[in-house]
Amino acid sequence: MNRVLFAGVLPAVALALATGCSSPYPDEAEFDLGGLAIADQAEFRQQVLGSLDAGWSFMLSPDAAAAVQPLGEHLDELSERLDEEPDKPADLALMYEGEAAAELERAYVTLIDKRRANREAFESDQAEARAELEQARTELAAEREALDEKLAGIDAFVADEREVVEAREAEVEAVEAKQEALAEAVLDAMNEAIMEYELPVRAISEFNGYSWRSWEVDRSRDCPHAGNPLQVDARDTHGVCVMVSSRPYRGNDTVHERLDPILLSGLLDYYELGETLGFRGSFGRGAAPEGTLRGDLDEARDALNDRFVVAENRYGTRRDLRNEEVRLDRRATSLDRQTRQLDNRTMPFASYSNERNALSSAQRAYARALLADAMAEHVQPIGEMSDDHVFPLGARGGTAILVTQHRQRGITRRMETILTLFQVELDEGYADYERVPVNPEHDNVDFVRFRGEGRDEANQVIYAALAEQMLN
Repeated sequence: MNRVLFAGVLPAVALALATGCSSPYPDEAEFDLGGLAIADQAEFRQQVLGSLDAGWSFMLSPDAAAAVQPLGEHLDELSERLDEEPDKPADLALMYEGEAAAELERAYVTLIDKRRANREAFESDQAEARAELEQARTELAAEREALDEKLAGIDAFVADEREVVEAREAEVEAVEAKQEALAEAVLDAMNEAIMEYELPVRAISEFNGYSWRSWEVDRSRDCPHAGNPLQVDARDTHGVCVMVSSRPYRGNDTVHERLDPILLSGLLDYYELGETLGFRGSFGRGAAPEGTLRGDLDEARDALNDRFVVAENRYGTRRDLRNEEVRLDRRATSLDRQTRQLDNRTMPFASYSNERNALSSAQRAYARALLADAMAEHVQPIGEMSDDHVFPLGARGGTAILVTQHRQRGITRRMETILTLFQVELDEGYADYERVPVNPEHDNVDFVRFRGEGRDEANQVIYAALAEQMLN
């Protein structure tokens, strides 16, 4: 059996009573526990019947269902109308006159006014924020223009010196490219020899140029390290002796005999190009000799740096200007982010949630009042439940509603009044019964909580619940 039913959470029911013939028919109904287990019967008697405060019955006209259908359509249309967001209140075309209708009208107008006021305030805030962003962009553009003028001023001030530096750099790069091409040719030749003579050494994967030592020596003296196979005697042509510092390969004497001459074949040409460029000393960090390409480049760079000093005294240091440029870029990014956030803003629902909730509550109250008022025209009270839980029934035909009332502790731990409705199909099968049996499990379908006082208020709640069942 349904345990919720025993706890007092009893589904409410609309009872359809079929019309019969003129033969005698029971005029009372009572609970029939015969279909329940013994334990369930005891539980029902104790927790349900033992806690009932009252019970009554009434008849419902068979025309009731047809009468409430137009009301359901009206309520659906009303919901759609209330969900709209017009600038001014629309005609709700209510079908009920009473306090509930008046309260709904007031709540509707209040929500429209509140929403319109909030929208106007929201749009005003949006416009103000956009104006502030536009002003910030204007100021940013002016600052960036001033910065660009300073940077352009520096560039123009040092243009001649920068042009000289670029020309010297191009000359140096051209000679360095010749050195790279020479080293690549020597590398290819050594690898070809390795393959041709089947030398026991792996192919050389990399040769980035020569590393050497040189000595200025005239004919009156011999080259140092005489007899070193990696030394080239260029006293007659260059006044120097040049020796490769290391081989880009390893191997035995046969390997050296084949590859050393190839390695040395490009040494003097590489050395001459290096002389043209100018040697910077150890690790390439020293100053190049005057009259060499790198020396000329150093002089041009010094002149450019001196010119930069004069320009920065006039326009500001490049470091400060670049920092200012970074700062302006960050401001631009921030303004873009604020603009996107502003574009994505919507009027917060919470700004009128209280009015929305009040309208929803008024809408529910109106629906209950409308349905209860319509249902009241199709209801005929019959009588009270007796002390032994017997309900009076009316004449044949129509629908009988049996109601029980009891109190139980609700979710909030407060005592609540529960109204439960039962349905019994009155057919000719019950003609010979003394009383119509009511199955407490199968003949109930709903329940309603009631917080008002008095039978009339309770019936209004029941009428509305019955009408809602018919609509559903």
